[in-house]
Formats: sequence, C-alpha cells, structure tokens
Amino acid sequence: MIGIHGLLLMGTAVLHTAFGLLPKIYGEEWSEFSRLRLWKSVSIANDRNMAAFWFVIFGPTLFLAGLAIYEIEMAGIGLPRSFGWTLLGVSAVGSVMCPKSGFTILLLPQAIYYLVSS
Repeated sequence: MIGIHGLLLMGTAVLHTAFGLLPKIYGEEWSEFSRLRLWKSVSIANDRNMAAFWFVIFGPTLFLAGLAIYEIEMAGIGLPRSFGWTLLGVSAVGSVMCPKSGFTILLLPQAIYYLVSS
C-alpha cells in the first residue's frame, strides 16, 4: 500500500491529459492551436479553448504532485492529514460546481480514501 496515493494521483493526471487530447472531444480546438502555432491561441472568452488548454496543462502538474507524494510515501514519510482534508475540500467544491467531471469520479473518492487510510 506504500505509494498508493501518489500512484492514484499520477493515474488521474494521465487520464486528465489524455482526455484533453482526445480528437473527438477537443480536436477542433487543438487544430486551431496548431494553426496559430500556439501563439496567443487560448482566450478566456472561449470556454472550449480554455477547457482544452486546462486539461493538457493541469494534467502534468497533477502528475508532478502525484510523483512527489509517491516519493514521500516510498521514503516512509506519512503525509499530513491536512493534505487529505485539503484534497477533500477542493474536490468537493469542484464536484458541486462541475458534477460530471473528474472531481466527482476520481478526486473526491481519492480524498476520502486518503482520509480513511491515513
């Protein structure tokens, strides 16, 4: 079980990034980004562009957090319970604001699992 929380977070990160790169979901947006050679291609006024960008930028960031947590767990150092409570708070707010999302399906259960297992 050592390292499981970091592995779960890294798995979520990979799914997050992959979803953002799916051609049937955001293919049109990535074609537009490519056409503009990424330069000034994301506008906060365009929800779909912002969502495509968010999926691909946040995934690696989440992966880095998962990797750090994995390394901490593998070193035998326990994460503070405040990590679990913070993850629970963020994922609960995300689940309320965006119920059909990875917050509800992936992060909320991970936060609960962390709190139960720590």
